[in-house]
Amino acid sequence: MKIPNKIFILFLGACLGLLLIYISNKIGRSIVIDKETGSSNGYVSEELVVPVGERSEKVSEQLVLRVTNWEPKNGKLSLKDDSGKEKEVSIDVSRMWIMLSLPQRENNGMRPLTSNSGSDWDRAFCPEDTVTLGFNEKNDVNMVLNTGFRACAYYEE
Repeated sequence: MKIPNKIFILFLGACLGLLLIYISNKIGRSIVIDKETGSSNGYVSEELVVPVGERSEKVSEQLVLRVTNWEPKNGKLSLKDDSGKEKEVSIDVSRMWIMLSLPQRENNGMRPLTSNSGSDWDRAFCPEDTVTLGFNEKNDVNMVLNTGFRACAYYEE
């Protein structure tokens, strides 16, 4: 049985119309990150909202840098951009949303850093890791995503 071209074109147009309505409902909403799991609500937008302590904050700007040094005793993270400009950040788990890539032996995922002690804290940042900093409207760092290889995180427990 052959479907007439006009019916096929109407059906295809209706499907595309429904798809556009679905997509337009997703675009323009905030991306909201769950504090416990680190997963998002799936919305596509330039606005990102992350959990910071007991509240949520908008990330207004993001900057991608490379780690040059990590001092876990005082929480100082030294970074450098591609042009060689240096930046130092005081890492504070109570006022930042911090996500770390897992060492490859642990499944290539990410997990939140929620404590400023222990082996995760000590090995949170390794030289040459790629880190994305997020800034709120006051230009304070409120998001730290370490998507680097974390070579120094390989250890025996």
